[in-house]
Amino acid sequence: MQYHFIYLIDRRIVGVAHVEDFESITDAAKRATCEKRALHFAKMLLKERRKFEDISEIVLVIRQF
Repeated sequence: MQYHFIYLIDRRIVGVAHVEDFESITDAAKRATCEKRALHFAKMLLKERRKFEDISEIVLVIRQF
Protein backbone atom coordinates (compact mmCIF):
# COMPACT_ATOMS: atom_id res chain seq x y z
CA MET A 1 0.00 0.00 0.00
CA GLN A 2 1.25 3.46 -0.75
CA TYR A 3 1.98 5.93 2.01
CA HIS A 4 0.33 8.67 -0.04
CA PHE A 5 -3.16 7.67 1.14
CA ILE A 6 -2.16 7.82 4.80
CA TYR A 7 -0.34 11.11 4.25
CA LEU A 8 -3.53 12.62 2.81
CA ILE A 9 -5.52 11.54 5.87
CA ASP A 10 -3.01 13.18 8.20
CA ARG A 11 -2.90 16.41 6.14
CA ARG A 12 -6.65 16.75 6.31
CA ILE A 13 -6.82 16.17 10.05
CA VAL A 14 -4.00 18.44 11.19
CA GLY A 15 -5.25 21.27 9.00
CA VAL A 16 -2.54 21.51 6.38
CA ALA A 17 -5.15 20.84 3.72
CA HIS A 18 -8.33 22.67 4.60
CA VAL A 19 -11.33 20.64 3.56
CA GLU A 20 -14.94 20.45 4.62
CA ASP A 21 -14.57 16.96 6.08
CA PHE A 22 -13.94 18.16 9.62
CA GLU A 23 -14.26 21.92 9.37
CA SER A 24 -17.97 21.63 8.60
CA ILE A 25 -18.59 20.12 12.05
CA THR A 26 -19.54 23.15 14.11
CA ASP A 27 -19.58 21.40 17.50
CA ALA A 28 -15.94 21.61 18.62
CA ALA A 29 -16.15 18.56 20.90
CA LYS A 30 -17.71 16.42 18.18
CA ARG A 31 -15.13 17.64 15.64
CA ALA A 32 -12.30 16.80 18.05
CA THR A 33 -13.72 13.30 18.55
CA CYS A 34 -13.91 12.73 14.81
CA GLU A 35 -10.39 14.02 14.27
CA LYS A 36 -9.07 11.82 17.06
CA ARG A 37 -10.73 8.73 15.57
CA ALA A 38 -9.35 9.54 12.14
CA LEU A 39 -5.82 9.99 13.53
CA HIS A 40 -6.06 6.65 15.35
CA PHE A 41 -7.19 5.05 12.10
CA ALA A 42 -4.29 6.59 10.15
CA LYS A 43 -1.86 5.41 12.84
CA MET A 44 -3.26 1.90 12.64
CA LEU A 45 -2.89 1.94 8.84
CA LEU A 46 0.74 2.93 9.15
CA LYS A 47 1.52 0.24 11.70
CA GLU A 48 -0.50 -2.58 10.16
CA ARG A 49 -0.34 -1.71 6.46
CA ARG A 50 1.18 -5.05 5.45
CA LYS A 51 -1.84 -7.02 6.56
CA PHE A 52 -4.09 -5.37 3.97
CA GLU A 53 -4.12 -6.98 0.55
CA ASP A 54 -6.45 -4.51 -1.17
CA ILE A 55 -8.67 -1.51 -0.58
CA SER A 56 -11.76 -3.61 0.19
CA GLU A 57 -10.09 -4.85 3.38
CA ILE A 58 -9.37 -1.29 4.42
CA VAL A 59 -12.99 -0.30 3.77
CA LEU A 60 -14.14 -3.11 6.06
CA VAL A 61 -11.93 -1.78 8.85
CA ILE A 62 -13.17 1.76 8.29
CA ARG A 63 -16.75 0.60 8.75
CA GLN A 64 -15.81 -1.01 12.08
CA PHE A 65 -13.69 1.91 13.31
